[in-house]
Amino acid sequence: MPTTREQHVIYTRNELNSYQYYIDVLKTLTNENITTYMDIGANVGEFYNVLSEKLPTITQSYLIEPEQGNFNFMCDNVKDENVISLNYGIGYNLRNPRLITSSNVGGHSISESDVSDVDSELVIKTLEELNLPLVDLVKMDIEGGELNILANSSYIQEVKWLEIEFHQTPQQSIDGFVPNYIKKYLPNHSVIVYDHNPLNLYGRCLLKLN
Repeated sequence: MPTTREQHVIYTRNELNSYQYYIDVLKTLTNENITTYMDIGANVGEFYNVLSEKLPTITQSYLIEPEQGNFNFMCDNVKDENVISLNYGIGYNLRNPRLITSSNVGGHSISESDVSDVDSELVIKTLEELNLPLVDLVKMDIEGGELNILANSSYIQEVKWLEIEFHQTPQQSIDGFVPNYIKKYLPNHSVIVYDHNPLNLYGRCLLKLN
């Protein structure tokens, strides 16, 4: 995995252009007239750069990234006047939120913490508090924080297309818990494209509102 933001730009572009799951996702979305997009956990912004090349119908996007270094890099990396960048974490009912980082610059997550660990610079919003227009496509990859949003957000329930990376919970296989969470929290969406990595660490899905 990439350890610098510059490496992450190259890694993301290569993955979107060569990995079969993303090839299938982009092929599916090509003729769907996607005009608005939201990226929850936008990282360095390269996912958006490639997506906007593949889906030129996109005219408005919201890139949400809580980690300050990534956010600053993203603002320089994404050169598009139709993008609004937001330096927030997305979460619900988190009393003492903390941003957890790893050696992978894309591996940030938000979780509850002891009061002594609270990051005073971290700003957490719900999607509803952002008061943004409903978009056609939401991509969400936030290292395990996805379930907190799915369980609490009314906004997500109304989005036509969702591209989500689910992360493994302790002692649960991806192929076991991903379908169960979709059935429980996204009952009005259907899985269009599905993929899990060979080590069962995460599962990716493209879902469509029925």
